[in-house]
Amino acid sequence: PVQQYRYTEGKIYGTFYHISYASDEDLKEEILRQMESVNASLSMFNPESVIARLNRNETDSVDRHIAFNLHLADSIGALSDGRYDVTVKPLVEAWGFAGRERAENPNVDSILEFVGREKVRVEGGRLVKDDPRVQLDFNSVAKGYTVDLLAGLVEKYGAENYIVDIGGEVRCRGLN
Repeated sequence: PVQQYRYTEGKIYGTFYHISYASDEDLKEEILRQMESVNASLSMFNPESVIARLNRNETDSVDRHIAFNLHLADSIGALSDGRYDVTVKPLVEAWGFAGRERAENPNVDSILEFVGREKVRVEGGRLVKDDPRVQLDFNSVAKGYTVDLLAGLVEKYGAENYIVDIGGEVRCRGLN
């Protein structure tokens, strides 16, 4: 039997998503739930997200999304000889990215005191920072991570033909 193509699209993470998959199951609600779960964890633009609260030192609890992406960041960091570092948030902001005004003359040396992946670790499900000013930023991998989660979801429900696109981060399989 030929599976029905299903589509869902909308706006999330400040961009658009388009998902098309051939399945007997309508996964729209589960897709939305997964995206909202990641948004509630990793969004730098949601002041109540886990990462925002970790960065403000209002919690030290690490959820599965944070834990996975820290591990991923370590892998990418190792492959890039440490050039990829998820603790660069203060530098990113000082240079006027992430919706912030650029500092006139950012004191990079003083900011670098609390930048460095080695200054943060997870112990027993808790984030431990060497300095409370250390902040995490997963913007570079969050959309791709979500695309991978959603591709895994539709595959779990038997979809062999799909495309998952979130803001240009794309994963596809099979035939159109």
